[in-house]
Amino acid sequence: MTNFGKSAAKASKSLAPFDEINNISENSGGGDGGLGSALDGLNAKSKILDFLEAKAKEILAIILGIVTAIALVKLGLDALTATGIGLAVAGIVSLIQDLIDFINDPSWKNFIKILHDIGVIVAGLAIAFGLVTGPWAIALAALGALVLLFKDDIAEIIANLTKGIGEKFEAMVTAVTELWKALVEGIKNSGFNLKNDLHQLWENIKTGGVQL
Repeated sequence: MTNFGKSAAKASKSLAPFDEINNISENSGGGDGGLGSALDGLNAKSKILDFLEAKAKEILAIILGIVTAIALVKLGLDALTATGIGLAVAGIVSLIQDLIDFINDPSWKNFIKILHDIGVIVAGLAIAFGLVTGPWAIALAALGALVLLFKDDIAEIIANLTKGIGEKFEAMVTAVTELWKALVEGIKNSGFNLKNDLHQLWENIKTGGVQL
């Protein structure tokens, strides 16, 4: 029995490190919350980066508007007028972007975005020329910036609500596009070449073949 007791004691000592590891693992089990918080933080950062990437063009337009307003204030213009001009500049930049998108994809949604841009430009000019003043001007400028930032989402909602109008609009755009293409193709096939004809006329004048 004595030998057995000694063997048991030795075995217990040899297993002590494993027991310590188990205790450490159990004590650190509460760390899952910390890991979860870290993962939540990473997910939040990822969502922010995705948002910034998706709104890159809109943010660029707004930043250019802000920079314009700050520059005008430094040049001596009052803050409200500068804000209006800055908003109009942001709207113009956004309009150029959306016109390019519309040329590539003449959809009802892209046309609505263009209307939003025009509305923001008009709002900016109204502030700049003093047609809207005081707190109303500040509120209008903030609203204009929000419209630019979320114009894609707003246009999506309006396009879905006015789907019937959108279908007619897109059908009309398609018909006009096809008519234009047919007209250009007809001119090409007719052999009419204004550049060559003018060049030939000029050569005839120089050589005396045509009397003016």
